[in-house]
Amino acid sequence: GLLDDAPQLRRPLEALRAWIADPTLRVGAAVRGGGQMTALEVQRWYLERARTALRGAAVHSLEADEVLRLWGDALDALEGDVTGLVGRLDWVTKRYLLERAGGLDAPAVLKKIDLRYAELGEGYLARLEQAGVAPRLVEPDEAWAAVDRPPADTPATIRGRVIRELADEQVPGGIGWDTVRVGTGLRSKVVRLADFRRERDGR
Repeated sequence: GLLDDAPQLRRPLEALRAWIADPTLRVGAAVRGGGQMTALEVQRWYLERARTALRGAAVHSLEADEVLRLWGDALDALEGDVTGLVGRLDWVTKRYLLERAGGLDAPAVLKKIDLRYAELGEGYLARLEQAGVAPRLVEPDEAWAAVDRPPADTPATIRGRVIRELADEQVPGGIGWDTVRVGTGLRSKVVRLADFRRERDGR
């Protein structure tokens, strides 16, 4: 019930376009019930409800505390000097590179930065990590381990299991974000991953 009175935008797509076009984060958007809220105000609202939920939880992890701390720190920085978020917040980092390294009058350079920013292994974000500007939240060994062993009881784990079983049985099909299609054409069957998990666990 903590989200029952969550702010509802009157025109969500219009608000999204206005917020995207405003890196100062000062533009407001109309909410139902009257008034306007900025993107930061909406984020603050959800952050406070998340803190309330955590305080009321019987058990919570240190990781949850850390997530909320980082979230709050980011919002504080966005209201002040955003350069402290370079290497920490994606859009701030990319904008910084585009403005400082590219120059707004060099379209070819801007396009290169845009394309190479998130290139795996050799992209500009990887270089920022190597230079110590973009901190890693997990150790490299943890990241590599997660490639083969995603957290248990998550869609990633279930999806991987389904892919292996379909491959072993040579059954044609397709895997979506939250569904599996087994077979082709009119004889195909769509199974939700959540249902597949319940069936496998005997629930």
